[in-house]
Amino acid sequence: MDDELRHIAQNSLQGLLVDFVDWREDVLFGFTNFLLREVNDMHHTLLDTSLKLLLQLLTQWKLVIHTPGKASEQAKTRSAELIPNGSSHRIQSERSPYSNVLHAVEGFALVLLCSFQVATRKLAVLILREIRALFLALGQAEDDDRPMIDVMDQLSSSILESFIHVAVSDSAIGTPSVGVLLKQLVPLMRLESIEITESLVLGFGRTNSLVFSTNGALERDTLALGALFLEYVDLTRMLLEAENDKEVEILKDMRAHFSAMIANLIQCVPVHHRRFLFPQQSLRHHLFILFSQWAGPFSIMFTPLDRYSDRNHQITRYQYCALKAMSAVLCCGPVFDNVGLSPDGYLYKWLDNILACQDLRVHQLGCEVVVLLLELNPDQINLFNWAIDRCYTGSYQLASGCFKAIATVCGSRKLKYMLLYACGLQEVSQRFPTTHPNGRQIMLTYLLPWLHNIELVDNRLLLPGSSPTTPEDELKDKDGEIAVTTGLKGNGWGSPEATSLVLNNLMYMTAKYGDEIPGPEMENVWNALANNEKWSNNLRITLQFLISLCGVSSDTILLPYIKKVAIYLCRNNTIQTMEELLFELQQTDPVNPIVQHCDNPPFYRFAASNKASAAASGMT
Repeated sequence: MDDELRHIAQNSLQGLLVDFVDWREDVLFGFTNFLLREVNDMHHTLLDTSLKLLLQLLTQWKLVIHTPGKASEQAKTRSAELIPNGSSHRIQSERSPYSNVLHAVEGFALVLLCSFQVATRKLAVLILREIRALFLALGQAEDDDRPMIDVMDQLSSSILESFIHVAVSDSAIGTPSVGVLLKQLVPLMRLESIEITESLVLGFGRTNSLVFSTNGALERDTLALGALFLEYVDLTRMLLEAENDKEVEILKDMRAHFSAMIANLIQCVPVHHRRFLFPQQSLRHHLFILFSQWAGPFSIMFTPLDRYSDRNHQITRYQYCALKAMSAVLCCGPVFDNVGLSPDGYLYKWLDNILACQDLRVHQLGCEVVVLLLELNPDQINLFNWAIDRCYTGSYQLASGCFKAIATVCGSRKLKYMLLYACGLQEVSQRFPTTHPNGRQIMLTYLLPWLHNIELVDNRLLLPGSSPTTPEDELKDKDGEIAVTTGLKGNGWGSPEATSLVLNNLMYMTAKYGDEIPGPEMENVWNALANNEKWSNNLRITLQFLISLCGVSSDTILLPYIKKVAIYLCRNNTIQTMEELLFELQQTDPVNPIVQHCDNPPFYRFAASNKASAAASGMT
């Protein structure tokens, strides 16, 4: 087409639309139909030029409406919406006289959104936005002839979620998986379009996280999150950090859906595989801090709940989602910040807040966090000491949560149970000096169920000729099943180190405070440990410990207490104790001293020999 003729045609169309109100609908209908019939999408430049003209026509119409003295069609449109009697009630069935042409242009723009040319799709979005502006300028109500772009924005997250599900469910027959989908969506996150970003974040947040953990989001070799998914997470994090000072509803929803997606994704992965999810621990740390800022009174920056103005504060849905995401990221492998678990670490106050919360959901979440922290950080002795301390010093809920967490972790690992007992006995020993005698009796009583299940171990123990029966053999009933007995379940827990700790601590408490305890509690403690039907070697190891103290101790003050412990054992189980003592005596070689002359002062020396060798040589 001749350029001059094209300009004349464009000016004519624009003049008709601006100056003649009755022709506006015909101009837009005619030009749109012309583009559909005559302009082929193979001619990209011509199509884009024509679309720019269509956009220009819509813009000119909007400007005319806002120009004083040229808004007669706006008044006509609004007057047509009124009932003839002059009331201000709207006739619901009546539509704007321009609805048909505007929706026709919207339909044309929707077709253009399917173009593979980026420039064409951008022009289509601009046309849809301009039509929305025209609807507002013409005074359209929200519930009447809604602009198409508003409907698309409302449904975009659901469409994106459905598309992700379809992509994953069809991956077995060749349809692109989540990994391929991320290649298309991550570049959109880099665009400076808040509308597109909101749709992506909301759509991903509403998607079942199992989709990401099973198809395309995890690396098969390392079980780490894929590079594209990590980039998506990081881009979303930076976006939400930049908008962190705003409290609009759409941002609250984005935060809640993003938090839920991260938490659910991590929970879909087995506990001991979660450490591989985030190759860069700095991202875990940044996410934890970000979620903390949304958690309200459970942020790591808040004071403990007992100082909070409202102790019965009701946590909101947004705050709970953030708290759940905080917990998931923190327990995604060993702790990312050792300072948090140092003796004065900031994580302990945070855990105190969660466990002491009156909301059962929050309290239960806190118990799960403590269990996972103990499980994933076995070398953090400060964490274990904190949990033990809270069992004694915390409120009812706090102490109960820590105790259940310790029991859960240590009950699943036998060696950990001995560590628990060692720490527990150490706590009792340390609290003895400052505790009233009545309190000491109670503390010793608390030790009884623990001591019943302790198996003393000594690699140097001299066993008798006949091997004792195992606890399983003794407990089998007529049906061949293990019978339920008093005390804790299991096969016993013990180690040489723990054996030494238990016996030395009990001996110290007996010698230091035994005379101040009037009741039988001290005797009961020794018998619970030594005279144990399940662990027959406990008595022999205890007696050998007492004998060794007699042999190496130069302090005779300790001997009466050793004798007292032996009396405790004999009084409860006289026959077996005497048999064990006789067995020990039989292992001792008696000696006769022999004085021999020597040339050096003091001119004699002692020589020892056993009775057998003396009889063989004829000496008595």
